[in-house]
Amino acid sequence: MASNRKKQQPGVGKVAEFFSALRGFWPVWLAVSLIVLAGGVYTQVDYGQIKQLVTDWTSSSDENANPIRRVKLTGEIYYLTKEDIQQAVVKKIESGYLSNEIVDVRVSVENLPWVEQAKVKRISLDTVEVFVIERRPLVRWKKQGLISQKGELFFPENIKQFSSLPVLHCPEKLIESSMAMLEKIVPSLSSLQIVLTELKLDSLGSWLLTTNEGIKVQFGRKNMSNKIEVLLKAYPEILARGKPENIDLRYANGAAVRFEQNG
Repeated sequence: MASNRKKQQPGVGKVAEFFSALRGFWPVWLAVSLIVLAGGVYTQVDYGQIKQLVTDWTSSSDENANPIRRVKLTGEIYYLTKEDIQQAVVKKIESGYLSNEIVDVRVSVENLPWVEQAKVKRISLDTVEVFVIERRPLVRWKKQGLISQKGELFFPENIKQFSSLPVLHCPEKLIESSMAMLEKIVPSLSSLQIVLTELKLDSLGSWLLTTNEGIKVQFGRKNMSNKIEVLLKAYPEILARGKPENIDLRYANGAAVRFEQNG
């Protein structure tokens, strides 16, 4: 079958590539010409200067020519330190600017435990702005974690300062349903002036609540809404009889109460 492609003469392709390469360095040849003209009758050329011109020109046309040197931090920050952000950013910028560096910096910052979201943008040739939204802790998770207001589990280096927050004991895979349980219980407890300190889901799926006064409230596994209603109605009467130690709501039509023994 005949082909319409013209055959290229031997050697023509290489010659064309050579001149194409020369055209790519036209700023260098222009600079060399100016050097020679400025020297008048001098024919000797400073090849070290030519080498520097080539380096400068290729660097200025390279996408890596503008490394990030400054970081502007914005956002409301309570728990993070500037050093935390700086360290995360430096990991990605110390090697200079890359085409995907803005994304890399954002990912690096968002990997910090306290960061819920980060936005990074270049605001000048060598400066980026990092806007940070921090996680807000709502409850503790077991001994080592925190759960944010959005239900995200995270692990800061030190959570001792949050010892006053309620603690949730449940499997990690059940955090979402456990947080939903908290949303049901807390408003009702507040109306009774009960402060929750611990909510535990045991291996059998039964809920146990502990108050700041050490009162244990057992809800069991089912009909949580009904049991909360029982607690709301019964609690004032229970307090009128004494200080409760344990309130067991695992009954169909009421509750069993154990009171503290005086003396």
